[in-house]
Amino acid sequence: MAIRLETALLNQETGIRGFGATGSADFPAPYRQGLRDEKASADGLARLLTGDEVGLRDLRAVEGAAAKWQERIAGPVAAAAPGAPSSLGAERAEEGRRAGAVGAARRWAPTPRPGGGVSRRACLHGGGPGCG
Repeated sequence: MAIRLETALLNQETGIRGFGATGSADFPAPYRQGLRDEKASADGLARLLTGDEVGLRDLRAVEGAAAKWQERIAGPVAAAAPGAPSSLGAERAEEGRRAGAVGAARRWAPTPRPGGGVSRRACLHGGGPGCG
């Protein structure tokens, strides 16, 4: 599920950067799908992390970074009229990369369990030895 969340955020970022750079009406589709996928993945992770305060805090941090990115970068660029590159998109592209939610999701690293195995958070990241 965490990988799905990261993918949803990456799709949003790709769609917004593409739309901002080209103005092409094709780019908002992955952005909008990414918004839906982000919500579904975050909700699923929150359910799986019930009782895991560290995991829930990490998830809230990723969601907070995503919300800031939406407010500062994605929302304004998505509101631009299609047909021409967005000057705002170009202006904020580097800022978006530095502050992006995708990076926050990638930093949400799995942790090993003392004495072997992996934490439930690691299992959420795609599994491995000890997940099951």
